This record gives sequence, C-alpha cells and structure tokens, in this order.
Amino acid sequence: MSVFTFGQYAIYTVIGYMVIKFIYKLIFGRSYMWKQVKPFDTKKRLSTPLQEWVATTRKNPQGRQMIPCTNPGTGEELCDPVPAMNTQDVEERISSAKKAFEGWSKTSFEDRKRVLLHLLDNILKHKHEIVAKSCKDTGKTMFEAHLGEVVMTCEKIRWLTTRGEQFLSPETRHVPLMMIYKVATVQYLPLGVIGMIVPWNYPFQNAINAIIAALFAGNSVVIKVSEWATWSSVELYEHLVQDALIKAGFSPDTVQFIVGFGEAGNALAKSKNTSHVFFIGSPEIGKKVMMAATENLTPVTLELGGKDPFIVCEDANVDIAVDVAIRASLYNCGQNCIAAERLYVHEKIHDKFVAKAVELMKSLRQRPTCTKDCALEPEEINDIGAMTMSTSIEKIEKVIQDAVKGGAKLVLGGKRNPNLKGQFLEPTLLTEVKNDMNVVQDEVFGPVVTIVKWKDEEEVIGMANSTCYALGSYVFAGDQKRAERIGNRLVAGLTMVNDYGLSYLIQDLPFGGVKVSGFGRFNGPEGLRAFTIQKSFVTNRFPIDMPPPKLIRYPTEGYAHMVVAHLVDFLYGPWTGTVGSLFRLVGALMGKK
Repeated sequence: MSVFTFGQYAIYTVIGYMVIKFIYKLIFGRSYMWKQVKPFDTKKRLSTPLQEWVATTRKNPQGRQMIPCTNPGTGEELCDPVPAMNTQDVEERISSAKKAFEGWSKTSFEDRKRVLLHLLDNILKHKHEIVAKSCKDTGKTMFEAHLGEVVMTCEKIRWLTTRGEQFLSPETRHVPLMMIYKVATVQYLPLGVIGMIVPWNYPFQNAINAIIAALFAGNSVVIKVSEWATWSSVELYEHLVQDALIKAGFSPDTVQFIVGFGEAGNALAKSKNTSHVFFIGSPEIGKKVMMAATENLTPVTLELGGKDPFIVCEDANVDIAVDVAIRASLYNCGQNCIAAERLYVHEKIHDKFVAKAVELMKSLRQRPTCTKDCALEPEEINDIGAMTMSTSIEKIEKVIQDAVKGGAKLVLGGKRNPNLKGQFLEPTLLTEVKNDMNVVQDEVFGPVVTIVKWKDEEEVIGMANSTCYALGSYVFAGDQKRAERIGNRLVAGLTMVNDYGLSYLIQDLPFGGVKVSGFGRFNGPEGLRAFTIQKSFVTNRFPIDMPPPKLIRYPTEGYAHMVVAHLVDFLYGPWTGTVGSLFRLVGALMGKK
C-alpha cells in the first residue's frame, strides 16, 4: 500500500484546489467571491428597509391606502394590511437609488458578479422559504414555485456571471476604407435608475431576474411589486437582494422595492429621475405606463399579454402532444404569459387527442398549497393551484359561458370548485370552439384548455396569426421540417417545435412579443443591452496628432467639391471605371478640373 509523502500531498492539494477553482470559475465565476471585502456599513444607508418601513407606517398610515395580503388558496390573512406608498414615498426611494447609482455605476464586472453570487448563495440557503412565500402569496403549487421561481432565477444568475461581461464589454465595429485610420467601438454604459413594475404570477422570478440584469449593466433599480403579491417581497425578497449588496460592500439603496397601487406605479413611470421603465403586465396597464413615461420621454420596455397558439399536426405523437399541451395550458393555473391558450388540433387526430386530454385532466389534483408549512405528503401533492386575483374567477366563468352559448362544448370544469374554500376554478376543457369567439381571441389567464379543429395548413396558420397578441407559439408534428416550416410563418416573439416553455431557460435568447404583446426584449444580449446607453466611440488608430485634411478645413478650397465627386466615383462606382476615376481624383487633388 503506497503512502503519500508530505510533498506529494501538498502537490495534490494544490492541484485539487486549482481544479476546483477552475471549475467554479468556469461555471459561476465564483473566484470573485473569495476576494475579502468589508461589508457595507448599513448606518450609511439612506432608505429604510421595506419591512421596517411597513411596520413603522402601519402605526401611522397618514391616510395611505392599505393592501390586503391573503393566501388565495385558503383565504387566510398572511399579515396585517400593508400601507401603500404614495408619490412622495416613491420619489424618496428613487432619490436614494439615484445617489447609490453614482458609486454602483463605477463598479467592475468582478464587483457585480460578486453581488450576484452572494445573491445566489442567499437563494440556495432560503430556497424552501422562497417557495413557501410564493405559494402562499399566489396560490401556485410547490413544483411551479421551485421551477418557475427558483430554477429560472438561478439560471439567470449563472448566465449573467458567465456570459454577461462578454455582451457588455466594448465591441469593435468595422470601419470603411476612407476611415481606416480610425477605431470604432460601441460602449455599453449604465443608464441610471431603472424603474420596474412587475406582476404577481411569479413574484420572485419576475422581480429578481429583472433586477439582476439591470444591476449587472451597472444601474440602480426601483421596483414596484404587485399589490396582489406584496407579502413575499416585504417579508423576504427585498432582504435577499439588499443583503447580497451589503455583503459585497455596496449600498443596499442600489435596489429599492416599493409597494402600492396605481399611484405608486404612475409616480415611478413619470419620475424625471427614472432613466428607463421596464414593465411586465397587461396591455391595458402597459398603455398607462407608456403614457406616464412620455411626460419625460422616458424609454420603456413592455412585456405584455399572450394568447399563444399550440398547433398539433396529424402526424404528431398524440400521447406526447397531449402531455405537453395540457401542461402548457394549465401550468401555474394558466396564469402564464406564454400559456398555450389556443390548441389547434388536426381533424384526423382530434377525437383521439380530446379523449386523452379528458383522461389526463380528470386525474389532476386541485387543492391548496403549503397547508402544513409546505411539507406536503405525497397524497397531498397538487397539480393545479388557486387563482391569485379574487376578481378572476367570475370573469373567466363568463367567458366560458359565452363560448358555450356560441356553440362550444363544455367537456370539463367551467366553474368555481365547490369543494374548496379558496379561489379555485376547476380545470376546464372546451371543444367545438370557433376561432372568432372571445375565448380564442382574448387572453383568459386561467386554467382553460380551448381546442379548435383544423384540416388545412394555410387555414391553421391564418387562425394562429388572427389575434392581436403575438408572444409565443408552438408546433407539434412528426415531420420536424414541416413543423419548422409552419413555425417560420407564425407571427410571434418566439416559436418552439415539439416542446413548450423551455426556451425561457435558454438565457442567450431574447424574450418578448410583437403586436399587442409589447415591444423591446428581455433576456439574451438584446435584453441586457436594453438597460444600457449604447454609445458609439471613435478614436485614432495610432496615438499621434493628425491634423484634418486640408480638403475639409475652412476656408473651403475651390476644388474641394470636385475631389468629393471623383472620390464617390472611385469608391462606389463600377470596378470598370476605377482607374479613370482614380486619375480624375488625383487631378482634382492637384487643383485640376
């Protein structure tokens, strides 16, 4: 049996350390965390932590509106009502974020990675608490919270720490022949304070993913969370971000959470100190945000609603297509901007598809989440959670009833679940639906599976493109070439072939819609750069003083215009005339006509 000498042990230890460090740096760039830094002195912070502000303001709300915080799955109050911030409160938060920007905008990429990796550690440490908060605040299932909130956010951090610097570093651009003595670059510089307004359907992921992209681009952030999912941000989410900043030695004022109703969002969008507004939500509110931002010509990114088509061709694997389609329609109780709200199924497989869909949907379990501190036993696991907004069920019930009156067939569901106390709408299946019905044309945002029959490829492409929404789209076919051909003709911000939703895990891809689904992009290089000033920068290729050519100095030489005229012929004319134009150019430079 061989025995390591001390020297061998030391060598293997050093090699092992270097290998581990390389792997960590390759995956997350974690070597930046090992740099010892002094935590930020919280006595120097300008703003009060949200949780502390809420506790203090509750005692003396001074006429502020109050935000109720209720678990939609059980009806229980999660906390006492939270005071809504007014315009003055919002401006104070923007002001402190603007001051924090002065220091944060000068940070290196290593500094920013360190903050994000501290945040990642916080997420890993508190992931079960994050899931519990999200489930209780919105009514979603534990699986949906783990995947939609935690996994998506961790993947965003991984992408930013390993790929983000590449897309924000100065980029050299091509220069034409006449400018060969110059170097042209594009610089991606911080904008300032980014105002964000995010919805309730993914309270953690919607907020954190937007925040970290803007942070990594060197900006500070003021973010309004939804009044329908306020409790989780007050209790935990702001703390996780600000704690990461503090540990990395930076001011927690760099990221400010605000809570409230329309007044708070309006103040954020209208503020002259907001450099860009990022909004996720409905088209109706998106228009109001855009109008508010016009007061100071503040640019906006709008990620709005969807009504995604899911096309199933006659040669598709029906078993797989049904599994994916039902998940695509009902994930997060259908409260998903890229939900498959329109299933277009070929007439040859329609009946088989419907039969399998009915069988699958009847097996789904609907019940509250986290009734025992999120320690669900296997028999208590749920597939479908609650509707977050208390106003949603009645609206969706009316849409379903109108469809049935118009000739649609209600196969399953269609009403509030009478066996559950919370805000539960039964998973619903509608067939024999016409493409011009409201249930097909308008975003439902609930657990409703709508099936439209088709027989002709041109017909289904026309139906898929018929709504005012154009966010996502999906095509299932046995012949992948055919699926790709159909997908290329769909008007949408994204298309997936023979799958659903996983494109959001490919962070290199931009995410966003067209038509009423919004404009601008999130994720990918395009989304990251949207949080920057894209500045053109031109300098001399050689560091020597070069006076401008005499030709372009004042006073203008009499032959100057002829030089330019012959230069145009030489540079842009047909090659057959190159020699002649060159002689004429030289002649003009010598003062000849």
